[in-house]
Amino acid sequence: MVRVAPDRGASRRRGRRRSIALLLVVACAGEDPGPPSRLVLERFPCLGTCPTYRLAIGVDGRVEYEGIGYFNTVSAGTDRATVRRDSARLAPETTAALLTAFDRAWSRWWPNQYRGGRFTCPDRFYSTDAPTLVIVRERGSIPDTLSGYYGCPYVPARITRLGMHIDSVVGVQRWLGPKPPP
Repeated sequence: MVRVAPDRGASRRRGRRRSIALLLVVACAGEDPGPPSRLVLERFPCLGTCPTYRLAIGVDGRVEYEGIGYFNTVSAGTDRATVRRDSARLAPETTAALLTAFDRAWSRWWPNQYRGGRFTCPDRFYSTDAPTLVIVRERGSIPDTLSGYYGCPYVPARITRLGMHIDSVVGVQRWLGPKPPP
């Protein structure tokens, strides 16, 4: 009968692996970026009459609007669209509620950006000339981005609903004016 001595190196290797795993977890955790500093919603144009603007909402409730309203509705006599700038103020608790809504829409497990690409919108389902919605929460130097190009049929409702919710809370319609006929 042959006796096999226990592998004393196996326990050292297991301990070393645990140490490396713990080190990786600590290194990946990084610094806490801190509280949010602002929320930015941006709608990009399409070839139709899509609203085109940018809203920047600070944690103090200040809202800054910059946009041209509904794209492709400029009269034939003008060379280019006039960029309009305006501002408003929200209550701090309203701003906090918008940041909480962003947290609910943000996903750690599913993609947060839906554009043309292999994983979020395969080329065979991708169409052109549609608007794009981008919502960014800035925390220190770390931006968290939700975006959806509506030429992709896979843009989740959580992104669309958040964009509509921010628009309604801010009251962006007052800056856009009436929607043009189709």
